[in-house]
Amino acid sequence: MRSWNQSSGGNRAFNRRVANSRVANRRAAKRRRTHRRRLGLFETLEERRLLTLWTVTSLEDVVAQDGKLTLREAVIAASENRIVNEATPAGSDSGLDEIRFASHLFDSGPETITITPGSASQNRGPLAIGNAPTGTAGPVSIEGPGRDESGNWLLTLDGNHQTGIATVRTDVAISGIAFEESNGSTITNYQGASANLELKDTAFRGNRGTDGGAIRFVYGELSISNSVFEGNEATGNGGAIYLEEPDLGTGQIRNVTAVLRNVAFVDNVAGAAGGAIDNQGGELNLFDASITDNRATGHGGGIASFGASTAKIYDTLIRGNRSGFSGGGIYHQDSSGFDLTIGNSIVDSNSAANNGGGIALERGDPRITETTISNNVARYGGGISNDAGRLTVERSTLSANVSLEGGGGIYTRGANGSATMVNTTVSGNYAQGSGGGILQEDGRLLLTNVTLVLNRSDVDNDGNGSGGGLSVDGLQAAETVSDTQLFNTIVAGNIQGQGFRASVDNSNLFGYTETGSWSELTSGGVLGNARTISAGDGSSTAKWTIAGLEPGKYRVLVSWPESSSAATNAPFSVKDANRTLGAKSINQQNPPLAHAIQNGTYYQSSAHSPLRRER
Repeated sequence: MRSWNQSSGGNRAFNRRVANSRVANRRAAKRRRTHRRRLGLFETLEERRLLTLWTVTSLEDVVAQDGKLTLREAVIAASENRIVNEATPAGSDSGLDEIRFASHLFDSGPETITITPGSASQNRGPLAIGNAPTGTAGPVSIEGPGRDESGNWLLTLDGNHQTGIATVRTDVAISGIAFEESNGSTITNYQGASANLELKDTAFRGNRGTDGGAIRFVYGELSISNSVFEGNEATGNGGAIYLEEPDLGTGQIRNVTAVLRNVAFVDNVAGAAGGAIDNQGGELNLFDASITDNRATGHGGGIASFGASTAKIYDTLIRGNRSGFSGGGIYHQDSSGFDLTIGNSIVDSNSAANNGGGIALERGDPRITETTISNNVARYGGGISNDAGRLTVERSTLSANVSLEGGGGIYTRGANGSATMVNTTVSGNYAQGSGGGILQEDGRLLLTNVTLVLNRSDVDNDGNGSGGGLSVDGLQAAETVSDTQLFNTIVAGNIQGQGFRASVDNSNLFGYTETGSWSELTSGGVLGNARTISAGDGSSTAKWTIAGLEPGKYRVLVSWPESSSAATNAPFSVKDANRTLGAKSINQQNPPLAHAIQNGTYYQSSAHSPLRRER
């Protein structure tokens, strides 16, 4: 961290001060040469703080006079700058305090330190890093042993579902450690202490908290790289990470910045907003990250960003996240002129119960460049929902997104809002209602060098939908057709209506065959029944055959009755004769994503993109 470099910077300043002192003294000596023998020449040297190093020799979580050094003892010595026992030197309030682990602790393989619940006064509970009783603790580094050759973490800090693991009140760097099963957020600085936290080569798994299942961070700079957040849960916001930039009520805002590089978020859950990350007013930067299979009851199945928040997302995969409200992949609400920027990323197979299956935007000036947005599902705006924002989409692709009402690719509304699309393809999107590609309710729409092709509205063919490619609906009296402008744009092959071309059920003797010992389920399924089989080696198969299809581009959808005992990776493949066109594993413990609806049954795509049958 920048603050840690102050020791070298301080040494340079020290050397300059010494040099300047000598120059001044030489000049004084020339002026007072006759007095040289009577004047003593002295230089006052500043005390130099060097690195203090502790090596942990015990995996217990105790403070004791036993000749061993525990992690807790080392943290207390580094944080409070005092001697804890005969095995610990005092820490420094200016130099770097570094904690490592003796290699012999892991001779038998991975080990765990279980954090004892209780209070700091009892030498229990979360490790208080930088909790100096007077003054300020210096920066602290905790360097773990990392992983073995099999990829297993050699050291895990475990909260045993009873306690958090660390609080941070100084600049801290942690590497090579896994954190598991904490209760009350794994790492926090929620007391409001200014602290920079760097996490490198770490894992956070199965932790619980109110806001921030793994990390709650307020005021400071958070840097995370080469790390994994998996299976964490918050009863409130931020299943894995909660960022908050608080207003102290005096007009003073405490800044919080997060920079995340090569970080994976998998299967995290929020009871409110932000299945993986909830950003409340901070600056969030994501690079080379993956946000997959997270879910939130509220906004932002993957990421939620509110208020005076800035979010920059580059080279990131956002896939399979679910929101109980808006923004299956990303939800961004801008109330103060702060923006969302997405570049060179993939937003795929996310779903939202309300708006924005891939991305939901409210106000602000969001910009999306060189990004693929595909296979997302929502009630409005399967790919993107733009509510009164000034959205710009450049050099991007929106394909195979589905809206249960309107705007398969994009839904844009708000009298003061606009959607500007340049050098972008909107193809193969579907809407149950209007606007298979784009639904513009009000505001402005500008398309330049856009390809708007092969989209479909009124997919269920009930007559309630128009505009296979583009539907302009609900313009206010003050608005005119000039608020919808297309320049050098291709609009072709878009369709209204027609529904499914063909369907085959497992009860259809002419299109369904199976091998292996399948059994009948008499509840669930499209026609009240379904077939099931125990997990095996893949040799047992069920096959649905659709004959008589003309060459062309098709979307193949499937449905199933979800069950907690069903497979999480049921393999589906689509073939044309013996040639495989696409394949996908499906989690049948979840209900089908509503890529289409027929007679009240949800159907999910069986491949990531529409497939083409050749002649």
